Amino acid sequence: MTRPGQNALLYCSVAPQLSGVHLVMNPADAAVSGGQIVTFNGPQTITQASAALRAAYTASDSDFAGNPSASFDGDGTTTWNTYPLSLTGLTQVEVFAVLRSANTGSVGGKTGLWTIGSSFAAVHYAWLDGEWYEDTGSTVRRDVGAPGAAVNTTHLLNIASGAGSYNIWRNGSLFFSTSTNTVGVSGAAQFGKSSGNYCYSGKLAYLVLCSQLQSQPQRDAQTAFLKARYGIP
Repeated sequence: MTRPGQNALLYCSVAPQLSGVHLVMNPADAAVSGGQIVTFNGPQTITQASAALRAAYTASDSDFAGNPSASFDGDGTTTWNTYPLSLTGLTQVEVFAVLRSANTGSVGGKTGLWTIGSSFAAVHYAWLDGEWYEDTGSTVRRDVGAPGAAVNTTHLLNIASGAGSYNIWRNGSLFFSTSTNTVGVSGAAQFGKSSGNYCYSGKLAYLVLCSQLQSQPQRDAQTAFLKARYGIP
């Protein structure tokens, strides 16, 4: 079953607020078959050809104020749900993602999230020591702090990587910042699995990745919209 333009109003109302929208993962506008998401539609078509690797689709998820969601999981060893992303040539990266992780910090193989940076080290959200290791849009993986139990609630991540700046916001509040940074993107980018086969265990309600850094008014507007849309305090 395909859901063409089911939530076109949402897509149009979000995209104009941002500069350089490169890709969008929105379950509301996805092509669905057999309860699985085959393709995320948007500026870049994101398709998983293998049914074994597709995320499960939920049409109305109470964790996201009744909006659709995609559920990702794996056994933490050899299986995962993942979608390939094309990021070649990007010199700036800014991501907004509405998530709810199921990672309990007890299974190392289920601590991943995505592969977006070029450090060749795994992103852990969070690792067994409770720390969040992140490299989105950067050549370096950093220990950016301990997110705690907040990863298991519905929340908004906003990561901005530019030359000489790297910032992370959670639900609109600054979580990490450094003025030392070199932009880098993976040639094998994907959502649902980090380098080293660490899978993401949890849900995704919305993701937009931009090839330009946003102005603070743009960032604030996007944050307010997504928090209201998905019921984030």
